[in-house]
Amino acid sequence: MRTLIFKWAFGLLLVASCVLVSCVSADAAASNLPSNDNINDNWRPLPQFSRLPPFSPPLAHPAVPRFTATVYLDSLGSKVKLRRGVLDHRHGAAWAVFDDGEFDGSPTGWGVLYVNSTRSQRLDDATKMYAAGYVEGALTAPNIYNTWLNYMFGWFGANITTVPDQYADFVKQQIKFLRTQVSSNQTSSYWQEVGLILSQFDGLVQGYADNCQAGQQLDELALMMLNMNGDFITIQSALSPQDDGSTETGKPLFRRRANRRMYADAEHIPAHLRDNLFDWGKYHCSSLVRVLPDNADLFFSHDTWGSYNTAIRIYKHYHFWLIRDNKKGSSESDGGSDRVVDSESLPASRRVSFSSSPAFLSSVDDFYLTNRGLAVMETTNEFYNNSLFPSIVPTGVVMSWIRCMVATYTATSGAEWTSVFAQYNSGTYNNQWIIVDLKLFTPHQPRLADNTLWISEQLPLLVHSEDMTEFLREHGYWASYNVPFFDDVRELSGFNSMEKKFGIPYSWYNCSRACIFRRDAPGIQHFGDFTRVMRYNDWQHDPFSYNDPVPFFSSVLLAFPFLSSFIHFLPFFLSLFRKF
Repeated sequence: MRTLIFKWAFGLLLVASCVLVSCVSADAAASNLPSNDNINDNWRPLPQFSRLPPFSPPLAHPAVPRFTATVYLDSLGSKVKLRRGVLDHRHGAAWAVFDDGEFDGSPTGWGVLYVNSTRSQRLDDATKMYAAGYVEGALTAPNIYNTWLNYMFGWFGANITTVPDQYADFVKQQIKFLRTQVSSNQTSSYWQEVGLILSQFDGLVQGYADNCQAGQQLDELALMMLNMNGDFITIQSALSPQDDGSTETGKPLFRRRANRRMYADAEHIPAHLRDNLFDWGKYHCSSLVRVLPDNADLFFSHDTWGSYNTAIRIYKHYHFWLIRDNKKGSSESDGGSDRVVDSESLPASRRVSFSSSPAFLSSVDDFYLTNRGLAVMETTNEFYNNSLFPSIVPTGVVMSWIRCMVATYTATSGAEWTSVFAQYNSGTYNNQWIIVDLKLFTPHQPRLADNTLWISEQLPLLVHSEDMTEFLREHGYWASYNVPFFDDVRELSGFNSMEKKFGIPYSWYNCSRACIFRRDAPGIQHFGDFTRVMRYNDWQHDPFSYNDPVPFFSSVLLAFPFLSSFIHFLPFFLSLFRKF
């Protein structure tokens, strides 16, 4: 019944209800980062979740059921044993705790998932990642199935129950290409990282298959499509038939028709905007990085919103102890260039915390914190240049969600993150990425260190990345709002031409949210100001709103807050860095 309600509400309203506000102080987060000197000795892999950290997520509630499980296996291909209600950090390959927020009575509706791998070196890394994926698939199987039903409706409408052939073939070719490359590049560090994510994915598929209810089977294709949800925005546009002369001919006809129905009576909005702009799959984020005067503190935040079909959400904490992260160093050759990975300076485990959804092994919002000291966020740009669609292909590239996770797991700086992410660019899920290096920030430091803030914008055939710390020094903030900044990206994407034709909604400097951030961000003096700005929504009265709450065109920073309680996730991020 819960799924039917989501689907009905999505079909009727097409408005934003899944709302997340993530606000963090770098001072608080960075102060909890462990030093490399004591991480091996003092950090333990969260064996006892009954003893939650003091900064525990605000989802522990009597109405929220808690599920625990441990996975046992000796190697890939060996028989998997799942024991529910057990957290065995001594003998298990991986274990997890899941607070299921989907149940009635949850205070927020968000689930929280902790997944941990064993520290033992008797299991190889691929086996550990497979076990981690398996236990997640097992514990969240009902949520995964509900998410699949909702996303199928969001992608294709109410009358399509199987994936159309052109999309299924695209996804299958991508899977085949990835597996071939991993198998053929055993000495490539990059492809072995991709292989670890595929091992986690394979475990998710099998864990779901072994634990789902009768009649709810989902195969590899279905679960890969869920993980490719962000990429699918571009893929669907590239492969969908067009028939009505829309100025954005790449937009699927289903979405254009929905936009017209939704805004048919909105005479104050120009017709071309009603038809083309309000695509909920594309424009659903705002992000802000703010440095206080005298560098007293650094705040960063991300808002995301979506339609009701995306409302099943899980906040995830992954903690993986991998042998490759404990090697002294390795040489690799990728794309004709050699680089040395010096892991002596890295934490002995990889730990990442991120907002997510059932079955997703990445965020897709996106919002991440890592124990390598990075905060990673993005807002989606997309493009209006239809000549780029032929470059959207399933082979020779790696989808955005995998490239993002490879970079997030391995990078120790913004420059490295953007470099790793740019490899094998798929041109799908084209975003402006914001990477903040918390290690480089110290409160009241005389000058922000270079490389504190990196920005990367992607298009098919192009990735432009730069250190934008000087902008942060000069203006005191960086805001991101679904409009590209770099001029070469604006030109290739078609934003410059759209701005010349249609004006301010396509302007980086003059669009509504740019004006709001420019007005309000410099006035932020403490964390209360920061959360107020990121939760701001006064579209009826704000002069930049055009009297409309739609996020791409109007003043809204947090879409439709009257539909959902505000969620403040600072405790999640602080708990990420706590020593156990």
